[in-house]
Amino acid sequence: MQSVYADFVEMLSKRFEALDDSVSLPHILNAYKNQSDK
Repeated sequence: MQSVYADFVEMLSKRFEALDDSVSLPHILNAYKNQSDK
């Protein structure tokens, strides 16, 4: 189970690296938080 989680984190980190630099992690987290508050 731990390896599955590690693979998931690695996939996310690679996906964030592929994103444009203008998209910051705090911005994504804030957008997710605002969406979940509704």
